[in-house]
Amino acid sequence: MSENIKEFKLLNSEQKQVVENLEDNIALLAPAGTGKTNTLALRVANIIHNNKCKPEEILCLTFTNKAAKEMKDRISKLIDNDLGDRIEVFTFHSFCFNLLKSRGRNLQEISLDFIVYDEEDCKDIIKEILPKEFKYGEKEIYAFINLIKGLKDFNESYEDTLNRVINTSEKDGITELHKIASSGRYFDYELFNFYKEHAIKLLRKYDKKLLEYHGMDFNDLIINTINLFQEEDFYETLNLSYKYIHIDEVQDTNLREYGVLQKLFKSNKIMLCGDTLQTIYRWRGATGGAIFRKFMKEEKAVLIKLRTNYRSTENLLLGAASFVKNVLPNPQGYGYDLIANSENKGENIKITSYETLQKEALGIYEKILSLGNINCSKVAILTRNNYQNQELSNIFRKIKENMPKEKQLEFMLVDEFKFFKRSEIKDLLAVFKFLVNSYDNSSLKRIVKKFGKGIGNITIESLEKGEELNIGIRFMDLVQEETFNYGEPFRLLNDSINSGNVVVMDVESTGIDTSNDEIIQIAAIKINLLGAVAESFERFLIPKKELGSSEKVHGFSKEFLLENGVESIRGLEEFVDFSKGCVIVGHNINYDLTIMKSQIARERARKLDINGVFDTLDIARRFYPEFENHKLETLSKKFRVENPSTHNAMDDILATKDILMEMVRQKIIPTSYDRANFYSPYLNKFKGIKDNINTLKKLSEKLSPEDILEEVINMFNVYELYDKVKIENIKELYEIVKNFSSDLKGNINDKLTEILKITALSNSELDTLIEKFPKIPILTIHGAKGLEFDYVFMPYLTEGSFPSFRAIKEDKLLEEKSVFYVGLTRAKKELFLSYHKLNGSKIRNRSQFIDNIDSNFIEQIN
Repeated sequence: MSENIKEFKLLNSEQKQVVENLEDNIALLAPAGTGKTNTLALRVANIIHNNKCKPEEILCLTFTNKAAKEMKDRISKLIDNDLGDRIEVFTFHSFCFNLLKSRGRNLQEISLDFIVYDEEDCKDIIKEILPKEFKYGEKEIYAFINLIKGLKDFNESYEDTLNRVINTSEKDGITELHKIASSGRYFDYELFNFYKEHAIKLLRKYDKKLLEYHGMDFNDLIINTINLFQEEDFYETLNLSYKYIHIDEVQDTNLREYGVLQKLFKSNKIMLCGDTLQTIYRWRGATGGAIFRKFMKEEKAVLIKLRTNYRSTENLLLGAASFVKNVLPNPQGYGYDLIANSENKGENIKITSYETLQKEALGIYEKILSLGNINCSKVAILTRNNYQNQELSNIFRKIKENMPKEKQLEFMLVDEFKFFKRSEIKDLLAVFKFLVNSYDNSSLKRIVKKFGKGIGNITIESLEKGEELNIGIRFMDLVQEETFNYGEPFRLLNDSINSGNVVVMDVESTGIDTSNDEIIQIAAIKINLLGAVAESFERFLIPKKELGSSEKVHGFSKEFLLENGVESIRGLEEFVDFSKGCVIVGHNINYDLTIMKSQIARERARKLDINGVFDTLDIARRFYPEFENHKLETLSKKFRVENPSTHNAMDDILATKDILMEMVRQKIIPTSYDRANFYSPYLNKFKGIKDNINTLKKLSEKLSPEDILEEVINMFNVYELYDKVKIENIKELYEIVKNFSSDLKGNINDKLTEILKITALSNSELDTLIEKFPKIPILTIHGAKGLEFDYVFMPYLTEGSFPSFRAIKEDKLLEEKSVFYVGLTRAKKELFLSYHKLNGSKIRNRSQFIDNIDSNFIEQIN
């Protein structure tokens, strides 16, 4: 590597191996604090410097948003910013999200305007599908859904997955199903049997609701990406898109996720990075060691170990290393043969025992005071679970009340401070979600409940009951202009068919980026009242950009388009004339219209002048929920249409036309009068919120995301609805959106979508929170992963607490050991371990883990 990059000169010999070896696959074992991120960034810089590939042919994947941002920032500092922006740096879930946005059309049932539902959003959907007077709540059902979808293999039914779980037991016959039917030491037999016999039905209802709302949960991101990779053309094309792939935090990846990533390995140079000692996600199937072994064997990877630690003092480092050596009898020479870069031996690990928890908390409080006037963000209290966090927080609050003002310390319960999970933040983000995806009934209900005037729970519940009448009632219809203009949303469609003003369309393009890609084919037909083709339209457009890999998808070469195509602005305006005054219909139509509107704006062509849009995919979901899926091929078979789907654009719109006419005849016309009668009493109540939402939709075509948010705040008098703390959080949201927006490219819709993706997939905003708020964080060790502090306190270190009773009973201490190791390695200067002997009237022994640290690195405090 060029010696001009001064950072390269500071690398140690192992780090230089990583940076310079650009020909082999590499398995990089990098314990905490060994400079891994900087080394990876320099490796990427070296690849670019030596012209090994284009920047966009480098892919870097990691586990958290924080790590992804840090990696991107480091790379951008080392090379030209424009080049750095072209390198693809994602979390695993963001990578899946982007693939599905760009290629999900191949799966047909995926709506490309989909949004990601976080855990709370998913629980809201579960509330909708749970029967009244149901014994169990959304928490228990979510646990089941998350388990089964998380373990489902490709081509395996949910029933098969459940049977596999039931038949895969651990010690004493315990299965994963037993665990989610347990609360602490209590096992709920009735819940367990419900899971076995009935819960799959709720899971299927949940999936149908997600599809109907154009949503995906985290498991769907992986499941659908796996499905996408089954298409050979797709993954062959994707493989050719990259030359160098770096995957970080592999210890937190499970075999199913690794299976997705492995599809990218063909003919590319791969580097897997991680620290198998930090595998703290075994509960979600993470198996770092197995993955490393599999990778090294199958991909013939070179093993490189980073041994020099740049974070901790020598005593802290060697103390943590001695723990590893003592709990893992054969750790293969890795993890405890580390070298401290610091010349400062530092303090030994302090161990303190107390009689009670109250005394332990007081001891920690007084010790923090004794550290002097330090930055609160440099101190952390780490525990095994959130219950302990809450308990400590309550005790600290009482201690503080009895202290003079100058000794009052401020603590922050980090788990309660998950910014994007806060109710006031979710209320406002719900507006963004509905602007991006008008099928998101769940977000709309949240908007109406919080901001709708004169609309209470009774009204909402009666509308939800209407959805069970099988006449096509949906909550979202009450904010659609068509419902107010025609009495019900489908009368416009029926009237347009009768007057011969329906155009069925499909497009092909150079890609799926609606902001930058270009349409290369428009196919459309105009139908008469009998559903016959009255007029056809087909234009090939000559693109200004290269076709790239899209040629494999649509099959049209550059030569064909040059010979048969027209100038793009001409083709677009001819379609504008063809469709003028009509209703547009398509199957999964959102993408087609979005890219067309985007390209019309870019070309400065005349705008579309249409009366409405209807999607046969969503009509089928609404009126035929019993169908196994609603793909074009499936619907063609169900309705025995004259023109079946063949994936040719003109054939597909003929099939769409036939399907549309069948659904209109069978369902839409016979239920039209009943729908109008049902909606009639609600129109006055919903007019205000409908007008507000439609005003925001128009503004969202021209305003920035932060300006849209400001409009929402003013329109709904938001500051009058929340207390002072929540108002400050909303102001903070505005600044976050503004910062996000300034860094994002594309149109407003793309920016809103990206902001929603970041907020939904945000699993690590803790470092920002801790720096921003001058309070001492109390958090779990899981939550502290990837963070570092000068001073770390780890309380509750007794048998039964850490390790837990369950881990001891089931002889499953490996993850507990990994979690403890992660806690030990968060400290840079001093580490304080403590425990209390009395738990009520019971005497507890101190944790075996304390005794696994060599005594010469311990100082016992009395």
